[in-house]
Amino acid sequence: MSTSFEARFSTTRLSLSDLLTRVEAALPDCGLRFFGAITRLESDNGWPTVAGLDFAAVDSLADAAKAAATWWGLGIECVSDVLLAGMGRSDAVEVYLNVFRDPEGRLTMSYLESGATADHRVASEDAAKSLVAIQIALCDAGHFELSIYDEQDHEREPVPTLRNAEVAIRRAASDLSAGDLSVVVSSSAIDHARARHLAGPRAAEVKLCANGYTVFPFLSHAGA
Repeated sequence: MSTSFEARFSTTRLSLSDLLTRVEAALPDCGLRFFGAITRLESDNGWPTVAGLDFAAVDSLADAAKAAATWWGLGIECVSDVLLAGMGRSDAVEVYLNVFRDPEGRLTMSYLESGATADHRVASEDAAKSLVAIQIALCDAGHFELSIYDEQDHEREPVPTLRNAEVAIRRAASDLSAGDLSVVVSSSAIDHARARHLAGPRAAEVKLCANGYTVFPFLSHAGA
């Protein structure tokens, strides 16, 4: 089975229509292009899974919100311009946004890409920065408190918590050979002082964003 990596996001109070409208406006900042293909998602123990092999065509994400109004979740296919420039034309440049509901009915989202893409981000500073930019832009657009990017693992909960973020940060900080992790979290939840404490020997890598997010860009291996 091929390895996938994903950025999971916390929940939002936005409606589906408002969320998708704001996400669509943020896509240029993410370096992503949407060409109108969406698919219906169903829950598999809370994780989104494709309901069928057919994609529906819409003109915009605003139209997607109308088409998916009664769905549990929808998958949105995009093309990454950064990956296209760095990896050439391949399946790796196709990435997916999954919007779905948690057990309480609140909307959450995930951004999914291949393991080969994750390897490219570790090797390329531009590609790594682009992943962080995606997390920041989508957190801001969706009013998400946090996002965690790492290897996909269906043994855990699909919606990340602040505790999950802190554990992941501490793990990466304690093992300088660890990588493949990028965490974006509201600075109201983890301020700069606490962020540096959590990051320990990797404190110098912690970044602050003007729009109110703290970033732990631990994609590369600090000990490498």
